[in-house]
Amino acid sequence: MIRIFHGFLGSPADFNFLKGDGVILHDLYQGTPVTNSSDVLIGYSMGGRLAMELGMKNGFKKLILINSHPGLTDDKEREIRSLWEEEVLERLTDTKSFLTWWNSLPLFRDDLPLTSVPPGSDLLFKKMLLSRQENFLPFLHKNRDKVHWILGEKDPKYSALKEMLSDFDVHMVSGGHRLFQHPEKLLPLIQKLVA
Repeated sequence: MIRIFHGFLGSPADFNFLKGDGVILHDLYQGTPVTNSSDVLIGYSMGGRLAMELGMKNGFKKLILINSHPGLTDDKEREIRSLWEEEVLERLTDTKSFLTWWNSLPLFRDDLPLTSVPPGSDLLFKKMLLSRQENFLPFLHKNRDKVHWILGEKDPKYSALKEMLSDFDVHMVSGGHRLFQHPEKLLPLIQKLVA
């Protein structure tokens, strides 16, 4: 089974281009699914963090992570991130101004803007705080022959992770953070990695 997890403010439809037999597009707003060690887990951004967590708990056949963070490594990073997460949650109380602010972040400068905030986004964000996420790198290193990273060349934050991930199979794709907006680039690479 191939299980795909979208990112924050996204939906399963973001990855409709991967639909097919044996593919499940999970909705993060509907709860956490059960996975097993024979599954291929594909996660984008926040969905990648969920895929890492599920992979660590239940095992996996392959793990494909698209612009996803493996975890913060020190207390200072966690403190800075926690303050930013508080700002996100505060801004989420006014969805119209939140979208303007969110789409203007440098992370998304090369992406098409999002146009809506799904109901329950604040609850999902609270559940998946990066500042409280485990650092998955030690676990991923033990399984590095089954872990693949896809990073956007124009993504200012995640392309910088390339050096930290030098022990892994890393693929750079022309595009920003929301690589699902470029299925013509992402589809052939994912098909190759899943095979």
